[in-house]
Amino acid sequence: MEPYIISFILSLTLLWLGYYNKSKKAISVTFIIIALFILSLLAGFRDETVGLDLSYYFVPNYDAARAMSSKTALVYLFSTGLEPLYLLSIYVVSQFSYDYFLYFFLQEFLSLLLILIACNIKKYNVNYFFIFAIYLFYFYCQSLSLNRQVYAVSLIFLSYPLILKKKILKFVIVIIIAILFHSSAIICLSLYPIVRYGLRPIKRSFYYYFVIVFSGGIFYFIFPSLLNFLINYGILVQKYTRYLDEDYSIHKFDILILVVLYLNTFYKQLSLNFKNGIRLLIIISFFITLCGTYNDIASRAALYFQFCVLYLFAISLNNLSKKYRLRMMFSIIIIYLVSFVYQSSTTDLIQTVPYTSRSLGI
Repeated sequence: MEPYIISFILSLTLLWLGYYNKSKKAISVTFIIIALFILSLLAGFRDETVGLDLSYYFVPNYDAARAMSSKTALVYLFSTGLEPLYLLSIYVVSQFSYDYFLYFFLQEFLSLLLILIACNIKKYNVNYFFIFAIYLFYFYCQSLSLNRQVYAVSLIFLSYPLILKKKILKFVIVIIIAILFHSSAIICLSLYPIVRYGLRPIKRSFYYYFVIVFSGGIFYFIFPSLLNFLINYGILVQKYTRYLDEDYSIHKFDILILVVLYLNTFYKQLSLNFKNGIRLLIIISFFITLCGTYNDIASRAALYFQFCVLYLFAISLNNLSKKYRLRMMFSIIIIYLVSFVYQSSTTDLIQTVPYTSRSLGI
């Protein structure tokens, strides 16, 4: 755990300095880039055994891509059942380096950079320290294993400001690109109408929330049938059918996190439109998370909705007084930190704990 702890402390310190010195652009950018480099180097130097999915998807495809001609690679992109842009990224990097380091480093750096870009929208002034702190505790270790979805997550981050700006065509293009890296991103097509509807600044009645919860319950019960439909029509990879026959469970911390997020919507200074949008997304995220008992893809899809909630919180922080801003920010960060500490001490976090590196002698 030591490499993670040291890297997280260093990068968060630098990100904090970068955010609170943003008026001094050169200094701020320097702090941020160094922070991203630390996290990317940690990802780059890891062994190929750090991350469960690497042995299934990355290693065999990277090794095969090294010897491929461009013509063979073009056929290969559409013959394995894996998402073509993921395979294309492997092929391109494998032509420059036989070592896995370059791919691991670039993957993490580009993913973090896309998230940073999504947070640097002048109109909204997103608190990127808040976003990255949660990303590290919630998803960084997962990103070392979820070798395809890490691209989708960072691209979905780019879609959040497009929703707020009502740029529907650009939004759809970004989502399609994300789907070509990981098919679970298809659920994010629903984000645009959900967020736009949720952000209406009108007082919501009990009846409204009853309908949402009731609809969520129905979705939970029909989820296996819906999943089979998507698989049968080739929208999702066939392997997810097998997952329906396996036993899954959701972690109690996943539910506790959603409860903490919901409680943070009761600040009076939180604008009504953001309060409505965040609450709707939390309720939907809750039912998608519950579907994780059926299939692992639901747990992965819940990530997109939860990150959207956090993105809206990161914007809303600007509307709060300093006292309430710090209280909200650290109450949310702390619950993710506690979850990370607990899960890293009781599980291997998808085989990313312990961290090992032949290059670093760890």
